[in-house]
Amino acid sequence: MAGPTWPTARASRPRSSPRSGQPAGPTSSSRCASRSGRRPNYGARVAATPQELTTLVTLLRAAGVDALHCSNRRFWEGEWDGDRRNLAGWTKATSGLPTITVGSVGLDTDVMTVFMDQVDPGARVAEAIEDLEERLLADEFDLVAVGRALIGDPDFVRKVEQRDYAAIRTFARADLGKLEWDTSIVEETHAGPAG
Repeated sequence: MAGPTWPTARASRPRSSPRSGQPAGPTSSSRCASRSGRRPNYGARVAATPQELTTLVTLLRAAGVDALHCSNRRFWEGEWDGDRRNLAGWTKATSGLPTITVGSVGLDTDVMTVFMDQVDPGARVAEAIEDLEERLLADEFDLVAVGRALIGDPDFVRKVEQRDYAAIRTFARADLGKLEWDTSIVEETHAGPAG
């Protein structure tokens, strides 16, 4: 049985962040689409500025949080222009708390593109490991979480330890079987406010 047909994403008017008034995401047409025709809002952030992030993580630390797991679409992309640190790097720098980074580790395609555009990711293991090691040694963050790469190859960590990157089986959408759940929550979450 064939899967659902996804219409092409359409460009929409820019949305503004309620806090900053700045555009909340890209204004050009995205490669991702959903059945509703909306596109994920990849510009959405937990904080619009480093100062807002500092306020947030200061409150979390005061409330007793011991560590923060910071998810990015792609761990190698900086959270703000002009600085290579991702959300985990900024969070650690502003809070002093241990952080965990995650986001397309070992893969070249983020999770939303994989499922909404129905494409399989390619491998990006050697580049990812080199980048992660450099950032870990620089104390940018403390731990690395791995998701889809482990689903694709349960021996991912052992093969990385042995530097046997060619032996790593790359995750494919089929590894999860047929998704038989209502995806509207994903679509709504990534679409942002209706406009």
